Amino acid sequence: MHASVHVRRLSATAFACGGCLILLPPGPAQAFSGGNHEKITRAALTWEPRSLTAMADSRDGAIAADDQGDYFKLGILHCDNADFLASRFTSASAYPRTRDEANTELLACIRGSVARLRAAVRYADGLVDPQGRVIARQSDLGSPCTWNERAGRAKCNVLEQLGR
Repeated sequence: MHASVHVRRLSATAFACGGCLILLPPGPAQAFSGGNHEKITRAALTWEPRSLTAMADSRDGAIAADDQGDYFKLGILHCDNADFLASRFTSASAYPRTRDEANTELLACIRGSVARLRAAVRYADGLVDPQGRVIARQSDLGSPCTWNERAGRAKCNVLEQLGR
């Protein structure tokens, strides 16, 4: 399958996931703790098993890349502080941010997510040669990927961008 078809499918999946975030009622931040990231990712993607594990594993997968070390503290990566509760539900002074502050945080998070998707598309070009044939050494997952934002195999680079 040509890389652009995969990119369109990934873009559609990301768009659908973003839509779910908007339509689903808000819940506590712990909703994505433990293995929930993994369960959601595995349910959403019908990938080859090794690729899916590299992406979805809750301990070592790309989806956990932003949950390690100092990355976890960067609220923009998790859309932290993008919530707002109208004063009809609480006293205006009791809520920790205004609607404008929440909107600013949400837009920053969306911009970051779009930048990651664009980076994934750029890295996906490295999966194939100019004739569109898969480059085996760039798509091999025989050894684990590292999620350290350093250039590596193209497939690992793509998965890291999507996971982050």
